[in-house]
Amino acid sequence: NLVAALLGASSGSGAEPSRASSEQGNQEIYPFQGGLIGEKLARPLSRGHLHLKNRNPEDNPAVTFNYFVEPEDVRTCVEGMERIKRVIETKEMSEFRNSNQSVEDLITLSASLIVNKRTRHDDDSTSLEQYCKDLTLTIWHYHGGCQVGQVVDHDHRVLGVDALRVIDGSTFTLPGNQSPSYRDDAGKASDTLFLVHSLTNLVDEKQTVDAD
Repeated sequence: NLVAALLGASSGSGAEPSRASSEQGNQEIYPFQGGLIGEKLARPLSRGHLHLKNRNPEDNPAVTFNYFVEPEDVRTCVEGMERIKRVIETKEMSEFRNSNQSVEDLITLSASLIVNKRTRHDDDSTSLEQYCKDLTLTIWHYHGGCQVGQVVDHDHRVLGVDALRVIDGSTFTLPGNQSPSYRDDAGKASDTLFLVHSLTNLVDEKQTVDAD
């Protein structure tokens, strides 16, 4: 899957660079104006894990992402990067890039951006495998923490717990365009809850009539 994201900034020829900190120390960040084509790995085989650090519900859990521990994920990412390179080299995209910049120049430029806190390697702009590993990040739509069949059943009821359901993106196994999916999932769940509530009321009313 390819997703296009536009990063815009007001910049001028005399703009001063700002400074940002990373694991490798302070680096100069120059004003940037342009667009990025980002690749999203929709069905990664690599699996991470999370666990509770304590019983305080206010504390975040400990999370290990394990990006690209499966070699197939690296190969898939590289294939996506090769496709992005072909898109950038098309005639239709030529008006959006400087004619004196090669695709390799653009990859080197994008590799210089600070997008995460992962350790960088010297070959991340020349090796697409290393580029994928060094510049990967999670794009905010977390999911999969309460998977159906493991934490909740198909009606969103938490296994082994009475009167508790989970209705959010954590029940999703595969990523996608999350916002419509969340609304659809919430709609179906609310319909189910409304039906259960209605049937419960009917049963209560029938029992009351029978008792009378």
